[in-house]
Parts: sequence; C-alpha cells; structure tokens
Amino acid sequence: MLPESHALLAASAVVFAAYFVFGITAFGSGLVAIPFLTHLWPLSFVLPVMVMLDCFNSGTVALRERRHVAWRELSILIPIMVVGLIGGVTLLVKLPPRSSMAGLGMTVTVFGAWALLGAASQRVVHRAWVLPAGLLSGVASGVFGVGGPPVALYLAGRLRDKTQLRASLATSLMLSVAVRIVLFLIAGLLSMQLVATMLALLPFALAGLYVGSRVHTHLSREHLARFVAVLVMCSGISLVVRALYG
Repeated sequence: MLPESHALLAASAVVFAAYFVFGITAFGSGLVAIPFLTHLWPLSFVLPVMVMLDCFNSGTVALRERRHVAWRELSILIPIMVVGLIGGVTLLVKLPPRSSMAGLGMTVTVFGAWALLGAASQRVVHRAWVLPAGLLSGVASGVFGVGGPPVALYLAGRLRDKTQLRASLATSLMLSVAVRIVLFLIAGLLSMQLVATMLALLPFALAGLYVGSRVHTHLSREHLARFVAVLVMCSGISLVVRALYG
C-alpha cells in the first residue's frame, strides 16, 4: 500500500532534487531529502526509504567509477562507521519522535552552516581524524540518515583528486547503506509499504542522478555549494521549529 497521492507527488519532487545534488557531489541526498520528507512521513518511515534509494544510486556511481576508489582509506574508515551505525540504529528505535526530529534539524543546520562558512580546512587531514569522523558518520547515519558530511570532510582532506574523492564517497555510502539495510531488517523497521514507496520514488531518484551527473561539469561548484548549504540550513531550522512548536 502506497502513501497518499499528494504526499507521494511532493516526495517525488524532493527525491529528484536530492539525487540531482547527489549526482553532482556523490553525497548529500539525505541532507536534502530527509528534512523535507519528515514533514510528510515519520522519520522511522523516511530513513529506511532513503537507505534503499541510496543503495541503488550510490551503487550505480560506485560501480561506474570503481577503478578510482581509495580502498586504503576506506579499509580503515568503514569498520569504524559500522560501529557507529549499530549505535545509531539502536538510538533510532529508542528515541522519541520529537527528540529525533529536533536532533535531525540541529545536525542538518550545523552541517549547512559549516559548508556555508567554508570551515573545512584545505590542509591534509591527519589519519587520526578517521576515528571521530567514522563514529560520527555512523551514528548520524543510523539516527538521522545524514552521515555523509563527516566522511566527506575527512576524505576531502585526505584525497586531492576529484574523481577519486567522488568514487570513494559513493563507495563508502554504498557500503554504509548495505549495513543499514541489514540493521533495519533486524530492528523490524522494513515493511512492504516501505518497499512499495521506495519503488515508486526510484524512477525520480534515478532521473535526478542522471541529470546531476550530466550537468555537474557545467556548473560552478562554489555557487552550487552555497545554494545547497543555504537550502540545508533552512530545512534544518524548519525541523527544529516544528519539533519545538509543532
């Protein structure tokens, strides 16, 4: 059984925009989509849907660019992320919905402000930062589905080649969402309605990924990054307001 048609229509537009961004950056689909989708459906419904969509789309990019993946970096990062994911999914099951929504809003707002202000260092990041980056990414992925920014900031500080960075980000997301799907199955968070909703939204996700991948070389990355950062901040603030006063 699918959700109401008006909600599905709005979700389709959001998912297209989210994977358009993902097609350009190889991360950020959750940052764009989840804050808006949680205005339509509960967070515990939205996260598994986005995880399944991420699995298809990140897998597409990762397989296409597999020759450029920095496996040496990911071999250290991924196990740490898995530990954080286990803790994050546990919190997702136990946290009250309003607390989850407020936490999601604050997390998204902070990441958007970080990106807007250009807080990420251009220096090579020390490998010791893999521990907090991996744990934070795993927990944020499990609870909020927005674990990409810590990994993106860490890998951007370690990898200088754009193609290698894009391929590595997509591969880390693909492996992360595969683990999340297993954890969601164990936690009983997947259902036929979730699968049906994901399949209904999948064509829009793939279309957004295709368009984003086609146009990313023709856009100013700086201008796009600012636009996405502002959009993310606005969506995060709206969730905090809704959690406090809704």
